[in-house]
Amino acid sequence: MEGLIPILNQGAEFIVDSRHVADLFNIQHKSLRELIESHEAELTRLGFWRFETAKITNDLGRTTKGRPEKFYWLTFDQVIYLLTLTKSTAETREFRVQLILAFRAARERFRPVDAYLLSIPERWRKTFKDDFYVALLGIYGADYDASKNKPSWVGAWTNRFIYEPIYAMMATELKAKRKAYCGSSGKDPEFIKLHQFLEEHARDDLRDHMTKITTLLQLSGSKYEFAEHFRSVFHGNTQLRMDGLLDDRFS
Repeated sequence: MEGLIPILNQGAEFIVDSRHVADLFNIQHKSLRELIESHEAELTRLGFWRFETAKITNDLGRTTKGRPEKFYWLTFDQVIYLLTLTKSTAETREFRVQLILAFRAARERFRPVDAYLLSIPERWRKTFKDDFYVALLGIYGADYDASKNKPSWVGAWTNRFIYEPIYAMMATELKAKRKAYCGSSGKDPEFIKLHQFLEEHARDDLRDHMTKITTLLQLSGSKYEFAEHFRSVFHGNTQLRMDGLLDDRFS
């Protein structure tokens, strides 16, 4: 039953793809989209409101030719509202039961870390500032050039020292969110940053942590000094060992 319609979390909110709703209701997605758009004002008042476009795929999940399809992300309240616009029948009553069970199953699976995560990324905005990269590359004896690609190790370093101390396995969780989103929308993961999948209060934590790490980097003359500073500040809050702090992959 719970696999009938995928429910995603947007922070503590639960949302569903309008294409899946159309499948559940056994109607054409175009018809549901027209119903949604004719009641946009009411639906906007009921919660999270966002539409996307996705490449059209066949039954095997392969991209086919044609214009990208527009679809909406809907909350439980919004879907229930749409059901009130339809005639009550034995079939629509069954839809309601199935939706309630699917959303209930999603709530039961909800973990503390999910409150930090978004299934649908926020619009990009600059989060990792230049002074962070200047200081980071500086302790490895390199200069930062914003016009050039950053060294390949910077991503792994960021996962280890930025995301992981905030919440264990955070980088892994964010990558899973990005993979799932790009798989369903056809978006290119190269253009979507992990921090776009963080809920607002989690982004506040990220910014605070970034400030601390940037300061430690600026106070350090080498990766060895940074390791000592990092361990001194975050001792007990991270499982990182000294050998992890000085990993040759980051040199």
